[in-house]
Order: sequence, then structure tokens, then C-alpha cells
Amino acid sequence: MQHSPPLHPSSNPAETFMRPLGKTMKIAHFTKVPEQTALQQLLSNYRDTPHTATSISPASMMFCDSQESIFRYLIQLYKMLEKGTKNQSKFQKDETINEGDQVLMRNHRKRAKFDPDFLHEPFKVVEIAKDG
Repeated sequence: MQHSPPLHPSSNPAETFMRPLGKTMKIAHFTKVPEQTALQQLLSNYRDTPHTATSISPASMMFCDSQESIFRYLIQLYKMLEKGTKNQSKFQKDETINEGDQVLMRNHRKRAKFDPDFLHEPFKVVEIAKDG
């Protein structure tokens, strides 16, 4: 049995799949795409996406695409080492927000599951508060 912290869903394997599933269903609802079609597309993309630890997709591993997978793995490993991104935090942000930038605001009045997380209209940054 595997335990995971209740307020840390990124460490729970089931929750790491539920996030893209929920996003897919929300997008399908707004774009009027049938749920079955959206689900099939999600599963296809999920199977073809390389795993972060191995850089090999589950479909390639399952169907023994060994030569192509090993070659792809070596190329991606080389790119990661070349860029120096191997040990960066997944929550690290490189971009900064400047005055005059267009930004989306979080929808704090979200009442239903399928309400958007962000408001549709962009806002313009007028002033940036200084720390201290």
C-alpha cells in the first residue's frame, strides 16, 4: 500500500493523471467536442508522450520500439545536459511581468466544475508593487 499526502496531489500517481483528464473534459465541454473523442485523443497523446524519467513513451516500451526509443532517449539526454536543465525545479519560473503586459486574471467566482479557471478578457498591468 502506498500513502500520499492529502494536500500534495503531485505525489499521488492517480492524481497526476486526473489533472490532464479533467482539463481535457473541461475543454471538450467548452468546444462542444464529444467526450469520447476527447478521451481517445487524450489517451493517444498520453501513450505517445515520453516519460520524464526514461524519455521513452509507454507505447514505445510496450511495443518494443527499442532502436528508435534508445536513440530518442540519447538525443533528449544530450539536450538536457547541454542546456543544464536536468536539476531545475519544476515550479521555477523564468519570465517576469512588466508594466504594460497583458495578463489573465484567475476566476475567483468559480461556482461550477466547468467554469473557466481564468477570466476570458486580458487585463493590462498598470503598476508593479515593490517589495519592502
